[in-house]
Amino acid sequence: MGRKTYEDHSSEFPGRCNIVITRQESYPLAAGVHRAVSLQSALGLARETHAQVFVIGGAGCLRDALSMADTVYETVVHADILGDTFVDAFDFEGWRTLKLVDHPKDEAHIYGFSIYKYQRSM
Repeated sequence: MGRKTYEDHSSEFPGRCNIVITRQESYPLAAGVHRAVSLQSALGLARETHAQVFVIGGAGCLRDALSMADTVYETVVHADILGDTFVDAFDFEGWRTLKLVDHPKDEAHIYGFSIYKYQRSM
């Protein structure tokens, strides 16, 4: 994950290998969180111990990782939410698309959402 994504959560994601991409050598990280200076170095570090690697953000990391990805999970929240960071729409032409979840708003979820899985056609 990028540094700003990490800052949004300000902690590690439990039970997973957490790697933060930042060029700041003295950037403070929680115990057990690793630092990498680029997406390439983060992927190399992650692949040393894990067969499956997820890139969870930020926008630049997602843009850079898409050309290498064979699977993309996308959650679409059914709401108009103001934000300050945007990612251009990905072109999934030629990818296999599967809708995994179509969840309406309910007592536990203020907004409905859908989850899609895209797999690159080989």
